[in-house]
This record gives sequence, C-alpha cells and structure tokens, in this order.
Amino acid sequence: MVIMKIFGRTLKEYLWPVKYYVLGSVLVVISQYAIALPLRVQYPFLLNVTQGLWAGMVALSITTLIRDHGFGMKNVLFTGVLFCFIIHGLKISIRYVFYGKTVGYLIDRFLYGSLLVMCIPVIIGPVLIYFRDKGVRI
Repeated sequence: MVIMKIFGRTLKEYLWPVKYYVLGSVLVVISQYAIALPLRVQYPFLLNVTQGLWAGMVALSITTLIRDHGFGMKNVLFTGVLFCFIIHGLKISIRYVFYGKTVGYLIDRFLYGSLLVMCIPVIIGPVLIYFRDKGVRI
C-alpha cells in the first residue's frame, strides 16, 4: 500500500486532529441553507453568524495544528485548501443540486469563497508559527 504524503504529512494527519472542526464547518454550511437562508428576511444577521462560525472553525483548526502538531506554513496553506474544498465544495454542490445554478456562477462563488477561506490561514498561520518558534504559549 502506497501512502502519499503532501508536504511530509498524510491526509489523515491533516484532518484527523481537527475532525470535529471539519464536522462543525460542514454542519454550519448545511445550516446556512436549511436555517439561515430561509430566515434571512426576519433575521438578516444569521447569515453573518454562520459565516463567522465556519471561519472560526478554520481558525481553530489552524491553531490546533500549529500548536499541537508542529505544522509549518506549507502545511497550513494546504489545510486551508482542504477547507476550501470542504466548505465551498459543499456550498456549490448544494447550489447546483437544489438551486440549479449555472457552472459559471458556481465557479465564481467557489473561487470567491475560497479566497475568503484562504485569508484565515494566510493571516493567522505566520503569526502563530512565529509565536510558537519564539516559545510563546499559543
């Protein structure tokens, strides 16, 4: 059996330590379409809350992986890519299946959403790695 490693880690090493954050982000995405979107007229802030929740899941995942598992910047960026595919892959799947959106629209939303997700590891990753390397408790 051949085990492929990406930047020195297996896919299990990227996802298993943060499996609950991954599950939480999936549940938040589903709740965006099942709860927040239908209630957006009465409670317009719910969509912002759900956006903040999955962003928090990504941030907590990056923090956990850097602090407890010694991830470097390449690993952090790849984790961000994984979350892009998990979060926005699920979103565009829902939009395609249930809302019948066009492929061009789906590509646009995937790229824009992935940009938002990648801002989190790009911003907090270097800061947390710097603190870890300086011996600051994260």
